[in-house]
Amino acid sequence: MDIRIRILDAAARVFVEHGSRGATTRLIAQEAGVNEVTLFRHFGTKQRLLHEALARASERSRELAVLPAEPADPRQELEAWCREGMRHLYAVRSLIRTSLGEFEDNPEASSCVAAIPERVGQELRGYLVRLRERGWIAAEADVDAAAALLLGAMYADATHRDVTPGRWSYGLEEAPGRYVALLSRAIGLRGNG
Repeated sequence: MDIRIRILDAAARVFVEHGSRGATTRLIAQEAGVNEVTLFRHFGTKQRLLHEALARASERSRELAVLPAEPADPRQELEAWCREGMRHLYAVRSLIRTSLGEFEDNPEASSCVAAIPERVGQELRGYLVRLRERGWIAAEADVDAAAALLLGAMYADATHRDVTPGRWSYGLEEAPGRYVALLSRAIGLRGNG
């Protein structure tokens, strides 16, 4: 494995466990199996290292499924998209929680992680607009609120399910179908949906 990648992955793990203040260069170097001089040689500063580590962790989200430009079966497409998104969110839930906790003191650390929800929200909104243009949802459907509804449910479930396990009466695998069904009713999905 490339040494830079090894260091970046180690920095992300240490950040998740200790936050930016506790993610010392000594701990990161130890986790990566290198010395501290190597960290500074490759990244210059701890801030730059953490920024690149979080950016790399966020970049993996770009590989998630995208909603089609030409909808064919909206309910199935939304559910598949939601399911994959929730699996990913659940996998990176600790990174999300740590980033949110760091926001007040270290907004630049959170900015890397925040870019992905913005992109995903725009993608979902665009898809809902296309559904409205094709007459598959109610003309008066509020696509911004609908996108926020689905994304909010996905994030809350994925990032809090293990923290408050008694809150959900349904499993993680069942959740996307429930959320998309609720969204479908809210926006008046009809036709092939």
